Amino acid sequence: MEDLLNETDNYFVKNLKGNHPYIKEDDIRLCMLIKLKETNHMIGMIFGITPSAVKKRKAVIKRKIFNVYDSHISLEDIIGNL
Repeated sequence: MEDLLNETDNYFVKNLKGNHPYIKEDDIRLCMLIKLKETNHMIGMIFGITPSAVKKRKAVIKRKIFNVYDSHISLEDIIGNL
């Protein structure tokens, strides 16, 4: 999936890793699924967690990785603009 996103979406994963070198592999996978516009329910099924846990994880990534604290900006918006 990583190779496909890199080939079709302007080196998305490579740029993500380059701009955020301390990002964890699970967080990269979550970002890839968000880039593919998967729902919280589907992401939860893939990771084996509840949709509410996915929502919490997204909020943590938004704050810790991207340093965005504005509640009007979603992680989906951030990733869509990468």
